[in-house]
Amino acid sequence: MGIRSRAFAQPGLLAVGALSAAMVLGLLQADHIRAQTAAPTIAIPADATFLNGDSWQASASPGSATNSYRLYGVQSCLRGTSVMAEGQRRDCGEISMVYLAGLARLGRPQCRAVAESTSPRQTLVICRATLGQQEVDLGQAMIAVGFAFAAYAPNGEPVALAYVAAEELARKEKAGLWRYADLPHPTPILLGALKQRGSIPRAN
Repeated sequence: MGIRSRAFAQPGLLAVGALSAAMVLGLLQADHIRAQTAAPTIAIPADATFLNGDSWQASASPGSATNSYRLYGVQSCLRGTSVMAEGQRRDCGEISMVYLAGLARLGRPQCRAVAESTSPRQTLVICRATLGQQEVDLGQAMIAVGFAFAAYAPNGEPVALAYVAAEELARKEKAGLWRYADLPHPTPILLGALKQRGSIPRAN
């Protein structure tokens, strides 16, 4: 089940506004983002339904068809996996999802389509959001503060090298989900499932 951004109201769970400027400065203008200036912009509307920490559904206008979107090169913590957070067992994917919903609410991202996937059918997007006085790459911001991870292709190669650098920074800083010793990192889970089954399942 998704979460609508207007229902984001869990101040005790995550300090959404407490972004570390030091963690996102220098990660704002990756080459793969500069190349997407020609595509039309896509807003994340206030009534978007977030599926996890990298994907959401939204309609372009009231009454129109619902489309699915995913942050290009970003992998959320998986729904159904858990961490011991502040003394409670919590769903890791839901923590990622709540953080993305919070950033979307605060930063009002504008996105550009870069590709389409067919299984599931989604528009892959790169988004920019304004957080404080900085315009940031939403995917890199999610990864740099430790609430998402760099996505990898089925062959084990990273989708976006800039995101790998952001993840390494978050890991070293023990930011976000990295502060939990039992963090269920999604990459080995997904690549392990691919090796066993021949395809990567999507856990929403």
